[in-house]
Amino acid sequence: MVQYMNIYNEVIECVQNNLQVQKSELMTNIVNAIAFRILELKRNLWELESSPFHYVGTALIVNKLTYDPEMTAVPKIKRSPLVKEAMESAFQRVKEKKEAPEEPEVLEEEEISDFTKLEQMRKEFMLKFREEQEEQNENDVEENILSEEERVRMDHLNLIKAHEKLRQLTRSVKLATLKREAWAKELLGTAAPPARYELRQKAARFIQRIIRAYFEIKRNHIKECKRDQILGLAICKHPSVEKNIKVEQKPNNYAELYEQYEKECASHKSKITQQYMIRKGDELSGDFRDRIMAWFYEWFQSISFIHEIPKDGSIAIFREELPDPEDWLEEYKEYLSKKKDNAGKNPQELKYEEQQAKVLQRQEKKQEKMRQKAEAALLKKMMKFPGMHPGYHYKQSKRTSELLELIHNYHKSWGDYDSQDHLEAKRKYINEINVQEAHMNVQLEILQKVDEDMKLIYLKLKNALQKDYNNIGEDMPEQFEKTKRKKKQKKLKAVHSERIADKLETLAMQGFVVDYPETKLEDYIGDPNFCGDDCRRLIVPTFPQSYEVRSYWWERCQEVAKGSQKILIIGPKLSGKTTLVYALASMNGACLDPWLARNRVLVKPFPNILLLPSLTYSLTELLIKNWMDSYPSIPSTINVTNLAHMLAKYQKHSYGYLKKALVDFMTDERLDYERYLKWYFEKTPTGRKEKEHFEGQLHFKKIVAELAAKEEAKGKKSKKSAPISAASSRSAL
Repeated sequence: MVQYMNIYNEVIECVQNNLQVQKSELMTNIVNAIAFRILELKRNLWELESSPFHYVGTALIVNKLTYDPEMTAVPKIKRSPLVKEAMESAFQRVKEKKEAPEEPEVLEEEEISDFTKLEQMRKEFMLKFREEQEEQNENDVEENILSEEERVRMDHLNLIKAHEKLRQLTRSVKLATLKREAWAKELLGTAAPPARYELRQKAARFIQRIIRAYFEIKRNHIKECKRDQILGLAICKHPSVEKNIKVEQKPNNYAELYEQYEKECASHKSKITQQYMIRKGDELSGDFRDRIMAWFYEWFQSISFIHEIPKDGSIAIFREELPDPEDWLEEYKEYLSKKKDNAGKNPQELKYEEQQAKVLQRQEKKQEKMRQKAEAALLKKMMKFPGMHPGYHYKQSKRTSELLELIHNYHKSWGDYDSQDHLEAKRKYINEINVQEAHMNVQLEILQKVDEDMKLIYLKLKNALQKDYNNIGEDMPEQFEKTKRKKKQKKLKAVHSERIADKLETLAMQGFVVDYPETKLEDYIGDPNFCGDDCRRLIVPTFPQSYEVRSYWWERCQEVAKGSQKILIIGPKLSGKTTLVYALASMNGACLDPWLARNRVLVKPFPNILLLPSLTYSLTELLIKNWMDSYPSIPSTINVTNLAHMLAKYQKHSYGYLKKALVDFMTDERLDYERYLKWYFEKTPTGRKEKEHFEGQLHFKKIVAELAAKEEAKGKKSKKSAPISAASSRSAL
């Protein structure tokens, strides 16, 4: 899977830096095929490991790949324009109604129903929540304003910087003066005599030893820095400001150039199309007519019948997709015999036969499923015993053939141009390909007009042929379809009515539909679990960290947007559930209402259950550093590492709670994360699968250890019995 990820990174980089207009479609198709293959492998690994999270840290290091912990390049799935307009208008109307002064309605106690009481309670709660949010925002704004003390502190820091610069400049001037004086003394001969040779040799060896040690330390530092850079833990060389500006401007420049080349290519192709249509239009039209008439004549000469022009057009005739006249005649005779057999049967009998055929087909499918189920059960039993363990093999892929075909098509189309190193194969467009596409488009356009004319001619020929058959007294063969075509699915049209708008407005007014603030996925801070694959190898319970949760969330985001997936998020309070929901709403335009699954019955409809991770040391350290940067009054001498270690290991705070507690200067409340783990493994289907898989692996490991102990005991017995047998053989001699 990691090798496919490496290929994907290389291909996507080629697509992003591509300025050749004509090969973009092929390259994009290859990228999509690789992405589908990676998702297919992820599903296979899910079945193998009984967990939706995959840890590939070691494989990434081997292939020199790194995580993207920030997930900056995440595309958004936008709403349709119609839905977006309806939602915006509903929110706008609700806002106007809430801002407008309302006349108080006095109701008697008897007239107030339970529903209105609930509505009043909900409105009071929403008003209280908004007031708290506004107060919190005002406090944040007030905190961001620098006080007089902080301004004085900034002035002092600037003064210290200026003093340091002056000190360095003075030192460099003094050193230059001393060097000049020493040089003048050497010229005048007033300098001190040089040291003895033995002393100089000893000093040289000492300097040499120090320099070697220094360079060894430097080499090790560079090696460690490169290793950390590969792992994504640090950046060795920080790029300059100019390079950063160039890198940021590069995608925009490439996009502008690509758009310019695309317009040039389209105008060039349209000119060639017009010229070719004027020059060759009539000639091509006559040629197509002659070829279709020759095809009619061939059919008439062979079987005295003329086949109609296919629904796909005469292009199917030129591609030779239709059968030969003799083959068609044999199929027609079979069709007549079958029709003759069914002629004596009533509709009920025919319907019964169709039902029987469907029943047989269902029985065959059922037997095949039972056979596969028995094979899977047998394989599961075999995998519990080391001697019978067959090993794991990936399932046959349904995506590799498509990927290979796309790569083959690319090499077939562009292999010669790329090997000859044409400049036009890298930028702009190739005239020859434009000419070919223009000629093809002209031919297809002319062919459509020719088909309409030839269908009229076919009707005349068919009528004349029918008269000939009537004169002879025979039945003319009729057209028949070998297989019934599937019914085209009706596309749902987007309907926007006043009724839907009123319902949206009502839901927004009651607070069921909420327009969430725009949130980025990288706002859910966290790092990857680097040792997850090692823990899995040692059969240790392995849990995801924030990076794995983010990647899983993004994979399922598009499926959730289409309504084909449901995800339940489980975790303690302030663990980041709201941030994930906001990110989902920002990416796919969802308007959701968060709710709590306190009952087991409510959990059943959710096929995917996501358990949010506990707080880790690195995330705690990052939070504390961000907190110190946000508040300059906090002393920089605070021991961040020890504090992060204590909070992450012993205090067991959640992410949101710790973030809030740092702002409130650390309160003493705690949250028990272990009870959420227990609930996850006992109540949820995903957790039960992981638990069963883990227990099965431990059982298998225990059996392997027992077998190894038995083999070792047998080896010891055989070694002890060997000297006795040797002694007996000597006595016999």
